[in-house]
Amino acid sequence: MKSSLKNTTIFAVAMCAAVFISGSAFNTVKHGTQNKIQTVTITAKAMTEAQKLAYDAEQNGIQTVVISAKRLTTEQKIAMDQQDQQDQQNQFKQQSVAEKNNRRTAI
Repeated sequence: MKSSLKNTTIFAVAMCAAVFISGSAFNTVKHGTQNKIQTVTITAKAMTEAQKLAYDAEQNGIQTVVISAKRLTTEQKIAMDQQDQQDQQNQFKQQSVAEKNNRRTAI
């Protein structure tokens, strides 16, 4: 009886350890950049009804848009994120300089 209880206990501990180890192997690592939502901005000129009809009439067949991408390596992702941060900093600097100039001209 003691040996079956000991074997059951050892088996239960081994199973718990196996569950925890296999669970930790599938944890995903979240980087700060993964939380950002990438956006695409599409702009177009406003058209009159006549222009819309003329545009639709000259089109032959179905219009398609092809969006393609390639998988980036970790190094490429990091480089792209750093470039984005630099671009945002530059844009912020330009906006603050423009605001200062606007305040100076307003006075």
